[in-house]
Amino acid sequence: VGAEVGVSLFSTLGIAGRALGVMRAMHATASHNVENASTPGYSRQRAELHASQPASYLGGAFVGTGVALGSILSVRDRFLDAQVPNAQAAASFATAASAAFTVVNTLDPDDPFGLPATMGNFYAAVRQLSLAPSDQGYRRAALAAAEAMARGLQRSSAEVVAARDAADQELQVQAGEATRLATRVASLNAAVRRSRASGAEPNDLIDARRL
Repeated sequence: VGAEVGVSLFSTLGIAGRALGVMRAMHATASHNVENASTPGYSRQRAELHASQPASYLGGAFVGTGVALGSILSVRDRFLDAQVPNAQAAASFATAASAAFTVVNTLDPDDPFGLPATMGNFYAAVRQLSLAPSDQGYRRAALAAAEAMARGLQRSSAEVVAARDAADQELQVQAGEATRLATRVASLNAAVRRSRASGAEPNDLIDARRL
């Protein structure tokens, strides 16, 4: 009886010790989530628990041995994760295109001196002149509209060249940034492989790799 009591006492202490360890891990995970609630790219983590095995045979019955920590998992949607790269690429393309076209102000239809407005004025003046080819006023108006359209074309050409040069310079900068990021991702991949070799999932490293 004394031996059974001793075994039961040690089993109870062991269960309590494991439970404290699991509670400590759960508390640390919850604190980690709270502290990183505003961290870009962070995925909420969850402690996975399971019953300890094997159970103890005591007094003619199998008695549970408490709880154990299985792993710390990131709460992610794999379907959304698969869409992130394409969405980021599309957003980057749209941002780059918007920045390039913003420089070309002469294509703005609301600009009275822009190419759309000057071309519209030119065609309107030509139509008026076609109705009265001998009218000197219509001729002067058509000539002025043609000159304005020519200036608009020259301005458009200059702005397109400037936009192209700016895009080329930005491409060089982005190429250097891409090389830096590729080196960082390679380093993170190596760290993830080393961590997974221990049997655990390195959630924070995976989050960092996705940024």
